[in-house]
Amino acid sequence: MTQLIQNRYRLDQRIGAGGMAEVYAGFDRQLDRPVAIKILHTQLQTDAHAVEQFQHEARRAASFSHQHIAQVYDVGHDPQRGPFYVQELIGGHNLDELLPVAAPQALLWLEQIAAAVAAIHAQGLVHCDIKPQNIRITADNSAVLLDFGIAQPAGTASGGAIYGTPHYLAPERAQGAAISTSADVYALGILLYVMLTGAVPIDGATPAEILRGHMQQGVPALRAQLPGQAQAIEALIARATERDPAQRISSVHALIESIQAITTAAQQHTQVIATLPKHATISFHNQTTQQVKPAQPAAPARPDNKAAAIPPLPPPPAATVIEAQHAAAAAPPSIPAAAPQLPAASSQLRKRRWLPQLAVALMALIVLGLMLIKLLPSAASSAVVSPTPTTVNTALQTPALLGLNIADAQQLAASQGLQVTVVDEVASSAPAGQIIAQDPQPQAPIDQDIPISVHVSLGPGAAQPAPDGESSPGAAQPAPDGGKGRDKGSDKGKGNDKGNGKGKDK
Repeated sequence: MTQLIQNRYRLDQRIGAGGMAEVYAGFDRQLDRPVAIKILHTQLQTDAHAVEQFQHEARRAASFSHQHIAQVYDVGHDPQRGPFYVQELIGGHNLDELLPVAAPQALLWLEQIAAAVAAIHAQGLVHCDIKPQNIRITADNSAVLLDFGIAQPAGTASGGAIYGTPHYLAPERAQGAAISTSADVYALGILLYVMLTGAVPIDGATPAEILRGHMQQGVPALRAQLPGQAQAIEALIARATERDPAQRISSVHALIESIQAITTAAQQHTQVIATLPKHATISFHNQTTQQVKPAQPAAPARPDNKAAAIPPLPPPPAATVIEAQHAAAAAPPSIPAAAPQLPAASSQLRKRRWLPQLAVALMALIVLGLMLIKLLPSAASSAVVSPTPTTVNTALQTPALLGLNIADAQQLAASQGLQVTVVDEVASSAPAGQIIAQDPQPQAPIDQDIPISVHVSLGPGAAQPAPDGESSPGAAQPAPDGGKGRDKGSDKGKGNDKGNGKGKDK
């Protein structure tokens, strides 16, 4: 029997549930479009506080109109099912199902979610529960923020209770301070760390242990999980997750500016790659590294002008010598000619006798230096010729390519001297051309001569041939009712209530 809400919304299937509500994929018969319907749990409908909180969540969500916030269509009360609200049915995947992702993809999604959070802050609210489970990635690679179940006005006192997810909770909130927009900045910093590593930076056996880690230890450096990661990204996470809110990035808008600066720098460095010699390397992620330029040809070796300067030789004292010879020839034969008394001329002749020896010694030194340079080519090339970066990674790691399209993945791999090989194309709910698997895995050691094998999505709904003409078991099926809306044909909802009305029972 078909179930209807207010004789308009058809309930198709239950797709998720949380502490306060359950979520159904449904269909708006009046507007002819798929929707997600969130209904308050039956056992909570007699709790006035729970009903009020649920209605506040719906009204808050409905007040936003932003491309990266799930749009609420309707709010109401059904006589049989109780309080409910209707919002767009978003296809794709929850962000936590896609982790980890490469830095370019992580920065793109972070910027989109930060823009959504900025819209929330503009209305004087703090989201209070930013995490991958509350973010949906659509088929067109857009990030959408969900779940306003515990959003609160900025300045709200804790009242002795702390609501949120411990892994993303700012230290001041753990200490009971009033809610501020800076807490969302902190959570966004944690979110970037998790997107890159696939793991939370601070964990523990109990919520209290996790909160103590945020208050006492702080977020560890990104390099502990991802050695060689960009200094600019590591610095961004560090500034966003400062334990002292006064030292933290001041606002979400400032965070967005920092993300855009890193992205712009990365794009500029990527463009430099085409102009570099084949042996030059540059990391797409290393946004703080200055542009690498090809080295100029080495100047020919020459003696140090200060240490081995040779003054010009004085002209020979020819007139003085000739005069001495004439004096000796003019002496009477019977009287031995006395030795010519030419102290000045004799001194200069003695100096001139040393000059050939000095020149030979210098030439020997020059020849010896040239021989040493030839014997040590690596030292000479690193000092003069090679344009390679000053920091050399002795162990090359496989970049994270999951979630990238094949063109971006090839560009990222080429920036590290690696190659990408497509080994398979399969039907998938991911957008066409997006990488859904790779080998070796991200961060695994890899040799430059070994290509990275990737599996690429043919896109949702793509037919994949199977033997004997049968349809492939992995081929995506058409969405019910034509699949309208932002989900581009997906029949999935917001999933496990991860973005649909988590309440204060977290």
